[in-house]
Amino acid sequence: MKRKKADRGTKTVIRVALMVFALLTLLAFGYDLKYGGRQKKLPEKESLGQDLAAILLNENQREYRDPDGRFSLSVPMSWTPEHPSKQDRPYDVVFTSPYDCDLSLIVSPIGDKTFASLLHDLWGIQDQVGINMNIEEITFRDRPAIRREITLHYSKIIVIDFIQDGWAHEIQLAIPHRHVEQSSAILEMILDRYQPGPFEGSVLEKQ
Repeated sequence: MKRKKADRGTKTVIRVALMVFALLTLLAFGYDLKYGGRQKKLPEKESLGQDLAAILLNENQREYRDPDGRFSLSVPMSWTPEHPSKQDRPYDVVFTSPYDCDLSLIVSPIGDKTFASLLHDLWGIQDQVGINMNIEEITFRDRPAIRREITLHYSKIIVIDFIQDGWAHEIQLAIPHRHVEQSSAILEMILDRYQPGPFEGSVLEKQ
């Protein structure tokens, strides 16, 4: 009887994970269509150069700390934060740059789940949906992590997953192909400053 209940629970988790991944894939395609054919008014090369210089010099940065203390990071001042509704986009915060890079973050409680079980679930999702996510194990900020990548017509979607103190961190990067090298350099430096919580005095730290 306990075995059946466990099986039902596992199937429920997989169904939910599949629904979430399908939604994220649709959002990624939506991003691709939204930005792919749009005419640009801003001088993107200048914006890219200014942001790259600002990060290197540690100037003109926007410090962002999650209100519940789950994570913090710094992004260039030109990047605009947005807190979308869960119905529109299932993220805690989305940062958008003037040159159409998106950085989306979601941190969720994961209970007793381990890194191995998270990796196993992602491989299972890939098999179920039939989309090659190019899953690989990496090290992110001195901890084991999982990197996924999907290449679309106009952009590349990269997702980094890791677990910290019972919380699953998912970081999604959307990078247009037209300036993938410059944008990737900026995003890499942003990720180098990503700090998972909890922080002293935060809501999460007090739980």
